[in-house]
Amino acid sequence: MGNVTIYDVAKEAKCSPATVSLVFKNSDRIKPDTHKRVIKAAKKLHYTPNYIAQSLITKATHTLGVIVPDIENPLYSCMISGIEEYANANGYDIILGISDSDMEKESHHLDMLAKKRIDGLVLFPTFIDRIKEKLENSSSYDIPIVLCGSSGKNIVKTDYVKCDNRIGSFNAINHLIDTGCRKIGCIFPVHDKKQSESRLTGYRDSLSEHNIPFEESLIKYCSTDYNDIFRATSELIKDSSPDAVFCLYDYCASIVVSAILRMGLSIPNDIAVMGYDNIPLSQFFPISLSTVDTHGKEVGTKATELLIEKIKNPETPIRQVLLTPSVVIRDSTKRAN
Repeated sequence: MGNVTIYDVAKEAKCSPATVSLVFKNSDRIKPDTHKRVIKAAKKLHYTPNYIAQSLITKATHTLGVIVPDIENPLYSCMISGIEEYANANGYDIILGISDSDMEKESHHLDMLAKKRIDGLVLFPTFIDRIKEKLENSSSYDIPIVLCGSSGKNIVKTDYVKCDNRIGSFNAINHLIDTGCRKIGCIFPVHDKKQSESRLTGYRDSLSEHNIPFEESLIKYCSTDYNDIFRATSELIKDSSPDAVFCLYDYCASIVVSAILRMGLSIPNDIAVMGYDNIPLSQFFPISLSTVDTHGKEVGTKATELLIEKIKNPETPIRQVLLTPSVVIRDSTKRAN
């Protein structure tokens, strides 16, 4: 059947065209039975809503933009899963942009998606402090933006959802110290040292609370390249002989574990290893990984909830949500007495 219209669906479903329109907008004003009847009629008639025409009238596309640094890190996959699930349940599709942790790409995707008639944007910023003014200047974009997983420093005019990284690292280092570790090294693969500041602060605060001196030589920065992480780990162990290694994220920890084992050392009795993010794979490492659960899917879901509320009601006050991470203890830090 060609050229099926909303009026044909309304006739088949025995309701008004306005009701059919509300069904395809996922309005909560429609009773479940009516919703099912309209969907059944639409399928029978092979009706597909003309969302382009609707968007020209309503100025809404029911599409959200999402920008992530990469999709190799399973944490981002968890967050995207939360975003997509909540968005789809509320009648929105998503367009994904991958910045490859490149500032120019991140800025390009931000500008490009804002011009694509999306209704709102979830941004996982890598260079948040460099694009802060752009985000806080309301004239730069005419769409709502919610930051996810990071907020930089002193962001006061932008909504965000993230986990408290200082508390997460503070509790992780406390756990390592409780197991007897006193010389805790850090492997931080970053593009910008500011990315690790909050976790380094938690690390230092924990050492201070236990009267353990901070040693700069125990902090190893490197790129996110796998070979560079492996090299930095080997150098840390050869130069400083740590009894534990705290990793910036679980994906990094998998390479740290490999480097330690290749050096003939035992985990955790020679060197304990603590990850960060609690990606699903972390429990299946050769030695199951102790880590910090940052509730990735929940962060993505909450960010999308805030964004959709902002789309529906632009006057919604700015909200900045800080979730509390939790330490997950597994074999990589369980030392024998």
